[in-house]
Amino acid sequence: FYFDEGTFFTILPIDGRYFRLISTCHTTAAEVDDEFVLRRFDTLLRALGLTDVSLGSPFWVTRFNPRQFLADRLRVGGVFLVGDAAHIQSPIGAQGLNTGIQDTMNLAWKLGHAVYSADADRMLDSYHSERHPVARRLFEYNDLLSERIFGRNRIKRKLLRYQNHLLRLPSFHATELGKVSQFRVGYPAGGLFGRGGAGAACGPQLRAGTRMPHTAFTSPDGEVFPLLGELGAHRHLLLAFAGEDAAPPERFLAPLRQASRLRLTGEDAAYVVYDRPSPKQRYRGPSGTQVLIDRIGRWREQHRVPEHTGVLLRPDGYVAAAFPLTDPASLDSYLSLLEYTMTQSCQGRAAKDDRNGSATVRPHRFPGRVASRHGTPPGRG
Repeated sequence: FYFDEGTFFTILPIDGRYFRLISTCHTTAAEVDDEFVLRRFDTLLRALGLTDVSLGSPFWVTRFNPRQFLADRLRVGGVFLVGDAAHIQSPIGAQGLNTGIQDTMNLAWKLGHAVYSADADRMLDSYHSERHPVARRLFEYNDLLSERIFGRNRIKRKLLRYQNHLLRLPSFHATELGKVSQFRVGYPAGGLFGRGGAGAACGPQLRAGTRMPHTAFTSPDGEVFPLLGELGAHRHLLLAFAGEDAAPPERFLAPLRQASRLRLTGEDAAYVVYDRPSPKQRYRGPSGTQVLIDRIGRWREQHRVPEHTGVLLRPDGYVAAAFPLTDPASLDSYLSLLEYTMTQSCQGRAAKDDRNGSATVRPHRFPGRVASRHGTPPGRG
């Protein structure tokens, strides 16, 4: 409910017995105690005509001043700021937790690769160049939400609140939902995508730096492919979209393997995705551990991805490169950013493990991963 002078009042049901009441109050903090809060809510209820509603003993009473802070740098040397240490946001958008988790996902895999990287600084600096603009844009969006609810400028507040009526439009509603959920957060022109070629697009929607859309791919036997589970701490994933081309998967993966373009993912993280013409039509296409089926049959159509397209996914679920299989220049550009001496380092580490009598545990492969069915997170040994 909206009142004059930027005052609003919200009633949120919790379990049928308890309700959460939220309101603005233009009063100094020293004057606001528990009794003041109860009197304030009682006055608002009566102003709405809810005279039959009486407030009982509150379970929890708190007050806060909406404030936002953003660090100038998210990395200084070996010190990284993540989550609330990097940015304090107004709770109006309820996005602080999601932002902190995305910070962690962005940084964690880069720390893993930096151990082997010949240019660790470029890798680690990309954390700031990718995540800092996201936090800044989120602050700007939260400022608009605050003006819409708390704003004291009557004309500006009225214009912003008109957007509430626009939420009835599907396109505007989807745009706002994408902002609040942060599903549309991307890194189109910064960080690891700042060098020419790495940010190339293949199709109007799928491009490097965007979040990989949800998939419903399965194995030829019908087992659901756990896309996020296949991604690991520093594990990339390659998907080659064959479309309606029923050629064996080796036809699509062999040229990439011969050119050493699978050195980042390895053989067990490269898959070929085939279209299924119709959910009711029995599919008799290629089979094998590197074959995935789009059983709905419309994923490429929905996201307008041409057939014979390759997509490399970063460990945090973002598209690293999208490219025609006949012209993998953008894949080469991304691989050049992550050039590291992993072969030598891994060989040295393996030799050391052998001398110490230790064993390396490798993740189970999809499909038929036994561990994932017994509670072990997919992609973990």
